[in-house]
Amino acid sequence: MKKLSIYFLLVMSIAACQSKKTLLALKLDKGETYYQRMESNSSIKQSFNGQNIDMNMTVTGDISFNVKGIDKDYYDLETRYESMGMQMKMPMMDMSFDSKDMESDNPMNKVLSVMTEEPFMVRIAKNGKVLKVDGIEEAFERAIEAGGGKLEGKELEQLKKQLKQAYGKDAMMGSMQMASTIFPTEAIAVGESWDAEVKSTMNGQEATFMTTYTLTKKEADRYYLKAVASVIMNENMEQPGISLPFSMKFNLSGDMSADIVIDASSGWLKNQEVQQHISGKIEVEKSDQMPDGMSIPMEINTKTKITD
Repeated sequence: MKKLSIYFLLVMSIAACQSKKTLLALKLDKGETYYQRMESNSSIKQSFNGQNIDMNMTVTGDISFNVKGIDKDYYDLETRYESMGMQMKMPMMDMSFDSKDMESDNPMNKVLSVMTEEPFMVRIAKNGKVLKVDGIEEAFERAIEAGGGKLEGKELEQLKKQLKQAYGKDAMMGSMQMASTIFPTEAIAVGESWDAEVKSTMNGQEATFMTTYTLTKKEADRYYLKAVASVIMNENMEQPGISLPFSMKFNLSGDMSADIVIDASSGWLKNQEVQQHISGKIEVEKSDQMPDGMSIPMEINTKTKITD
């Protein structure tokens, strides 16, 4: 009887520990619409021929996701930009685009405004991994055709390139993946961690995030996570709207940390605050135009906030 009692207590102890574990996953309802609002502020510092060239960039966007289809492994979401904006401050030049600003004659504002009327499809796995984005390139083509005004030739091609890099398929997959936690395959308890590799592309810049997530706190209606990551930038990157006659390699790396709050019932992101630091050098290879090549120090600090 004593052995039986000890065995019973052991089983009950194991069961109690298991009951404290949580299986994190997206649990969305068909027909429901979910939202994200993003604001990202980047400070970019470069040194060129002994001169500091600083740039500040802010990108904003309100996005809606309507659940059109549910599979055992993923969701199909009809996605729409509700608003879009970008501000860039550089030496001798400032630029600002806003889908809500229809009073100015800036053709970019008109294009962004038309784009808010264009839906596209996103497929996301129940573990939070973004699987594909369909129709966004075509949506931008229609928006440019409707809102581009008198732009043509190089100006039109430059506008297309800028929009594609800022808001196109790769940028959408990258920004969505950064806003969507990749959940573990097994149930976890508070204090436990798991690893995930996240690839992101924004403004033509590709990066790999080796991320460790930790479940730090659990409440009745929400879960709190901490994410830390090492960041390695792709060597070969393009700058938005710029075509150069020489090759560049980006020797950049850094780190990222994020505090994440998700809804306990749906797994949808409620709040995420991200801090990211990237530094290193851009190596301009030797060429006829630049016989000696060049090494350009660069530092990028970005703060991003996403809410539902």
